[in-house]
Amino acid sequence: MPPRSNQTDTPKAPPANQSNNGAKTPPANQPNNGTKAQPTEPKKLNPQLAKATLMACNNEAPDIEVMFNPTEISFSRSVNWESKDGNRGTSLLPKINFSGVQPYQFTLQQLLFDTYETKESVLTKYINNIKKGVETIQRGNDQRPPVYIFMWGNNKYFPCVIDSLTYTLTMFLTDGTPVRALVDIQLREVDKSDVPPSKGPGGARGGGARGGGARGGGATGGGARGGGARR
Repeated sequence: MPPRSNQTDTPKAPPANQSNNGAKTPPANQPNNGTKAQPTEPKKLNPQLAKATLMACNNEAPDIEVMFNPTEISFSRSVNWESKDGNRGTSLLPKINFSGVQPYQFTLQQLLFDTYETKESVLTKYINNIKKGVETIQRGNDQRPPVYIFMWGNNKYFPCVIDSLTYTLTMFLTDGTPVRALVDIQLREVDKSDVPPSKGPGGARGGGARGGGARGGGATGGGARGGGARR
């Protein structure tokens, strides 16, 4: 019988990329279940908040930029039909004739302007510039209120004029200085031909009405018959 060795058999260690059961260790960028790891998407930067603005054409008046964007804007338009009671159809309803359309109208409601933190008058800071939209401009023989183009970010709506302006002062300092106001601005669409031409190169500031239409509810083609503000 051969002599028994005093040394015990030492098992060989598995390679570095191999576990004891013979399975290969997944790479560092691969999970244990064998599926590939999805690349991480870069973080998107928050875009800058765009403010709704009434841009005055040809610098006729200061632009009106809201302090807080409106939550909704409702557009309305009416169609004119003429009828004669004596002219009736087979169903005894009066026959109607189309006579034109009215311009689009919309209202920027409950616009909040606040100067409480700075303690300055909200009339001086904001309201006086808005009031210029219902005052006549003095430029030679062209005496009328200014024409605006309503814009919100990259969305350009139609040219318009202010039909009515209502503002309510809701907060005052102890010395009587008004520091908060709620404003309603009712606007009426005008035809592209009523947009004042620019006196300098490049056309009217704001470019007039791009196609005359509003994205998401504006007019396509623009003005109403007789609805524009002729100069």
